[in-house]
Formats: sequence, C-alpha cells, structure tokens
Amino acid sequence: AALWQLGFIPAGGFDYQLNPEGYRPWKSWLFGGGPFEPAAAFLERGPWNATTDFPFNLAYMELMERYPKAKVILSVRDTPEVWVRSYVRHIPEYDVLKHYGAYAYLLSHGFTLEEAEPSSRIDEMKRATGCDVRALQQAAAEADAGRRRALFRQCEQIYQDHVDAVIRQVPKDRLLVFNAKQGWGPLCDFL
Repeated sequence: AALWQLGFIPAGGFDYQLNPEGYRPWKSWLFGGGPFEPAAAFLERGPWNATTDFPFNLAYMELMERYPKAKVILSVRDTPEVWVRSYVRHIPEYDVLKHYGAYAYLLSHGFTLEEAEPSSRIDEMKRATGCDVRALQQAAAEADAGRRRALFRQCEQIYQDHVDAVIRQVPKDRLLVFNAKQGWGPLCDFL
C-alpha cells in the first residue's frame, strides 16, 4: 500500500497468481529451470514500475541486473518468529470447499486444471521458500509439539538466511532494510 501511495504501481503476488500469462513464465523460471526473459517480459508488458511479494521477491538479483538503477526494499519483521507466525496465518489451510471459489475463478480465467489446483499452489510456496506451512498446520492439528517446533525453527532459519543473503548481495546504496514500524521517513528518504 505504501508504494501505491508514493506513486508506484507495484506488481504483487496476485498479478502472478491470477494471471496465466504471468504465472506460467514465472513458474517455469522458479521451478523448471526456464529462462528469466519471459518472466521479465511479463512485467514489462504490464503497467508496473515496482514489484512486491512472491515470486518477484525471489528474483531480486535478476531484476537488479536488468534494472541497474532499481532499488531494493527488504521488508523485515521484528524477529524471525514474528515473520513465521505471519506467514503461517497468510497461507490458508487447504480445504476443498474453502478453496472451491478460487479454483473456479482460475479455471474461468484460462488456467489448466493442474494450474488451478489450490493444493499445488500451496505446495509451490513450500518449494520456493522451503517453509512447509502445511506440515506446520498438520503438526499443530495433531498436537505434535516437537514436530511443530522443529518445522517452525526451520522456517525461522529460512527467513533469516534470506534476509542475510539480500543484505550480503545487494549494494548498500541500493538497499533499504525496512520494518513498517519505522514509518514513512526511511522509505520516503530512500525512494
């Protein structure tokens, strides 16, 4: 929302999830070893001048190379634990009835049966991030505290590794490590 208010038009997760012309090349690049060019071309055909969310956040190096003046905002939480809790709440538990509307929408907008299957989309997030939200949800439902704790710690480490990699790989003059609690000041100054 902040980027919109500052005049940017960001491509976000829904632009990937709900558009087969974006979904297919990005999925091919992420999971199939496909070329980055078709994924980038999708962004260039749209109205966007910024990116947020999955899967674009995983292409920060490729996007920086393609756009040498682009800046990177690394959105962080107070702790890895806070991030994992938020991430788990963000990914809904899979339920055929609960996801029927999304499934029907995707099918009616040009997705194949396989592409529209909500379970496979949740699995994509696991493949892309390594954080297995469904296993966390299942461990919680089964009251398996030990397994849940181990999975939770694994997700915390994945988050921290990503943060560390971005900080290490992005030049300091092109990077803002930003927690929304910091308010508008750092964001406006950086952009």
